[in-house]
Amino acid sequence: MRSIEEVVAYASGALSRAAHERLLADDPRDHAPKWHVYGLLGHMYAVIEAAKRIEQRLELDFDLVRLSALHDIGKIKQFPEACRLVDAGQGTNRLYVGHENRSAGYALKVLCLPGDDVAAIKWHGLAYQARPETIAQHLGSEGAFLKWMLLSAADAVGFGWTEAQKAGRPKTAERFEEAASLLGAMPDSRALQVACDAVRTWQPVDPLEFTL
Repeated sequence: MRSIEEVVAYASGALSRAAHERLLADDPRDHAPKWHVYGLLGHMYAVIEAAKRIEQRLELDFDLVRLSALHDIGKIKQFPEACRLVDAGQGTNRLYVGHENRSAGYALKVLCLPGDDVAAIKWHGLAYQARPETIAQHLGSEGAFLKWMLLSAADAVGFGWTEAQKAGRPKTAERFEEAASLLGAMPDSRALQVACDAVRTWQPVDPLEFTL
């Protein structure tokens, strides 16, 4: 899975027709609008496109675009319950809880991705709230940290610029720098520079219109 078209195809088999049609509408209200400019599909598309931009700037020995296409795949099967909560007026804090583990489980059990890839997907949520020490502890190695950092950077770009993101993105870049320093991993590298620049300044792509 490396493209938004493949994500949409996966969703068509995982959801009822009604849920799939609502997913294609890409309403941000179904995807925690405090943090996301787009709905779920629009976000995933924007993350994939950000990953492509990162790959154009760096010579990587792993498939960042594939990780980006998979990082929120666990949200697809959670989508109907998320819509139910939205329709019930229960707010957005409970939407997609645990999606990181679901996505990592799919990458491991269905696609048999290697451990560093799975770790990058599993822990991508740490970029927005965790202490640098926690990030370093969970990622452990330079290879896993690099994949995690670049995936998290693409993810951050794919959120878009909500007011919450304007306040939070600079802190994400600081977590990259501090965790890299703790691990002794690439403190002055091009990859760290690109990741931090992306989080601090990059604009996401224009949204797609999704159709059946």
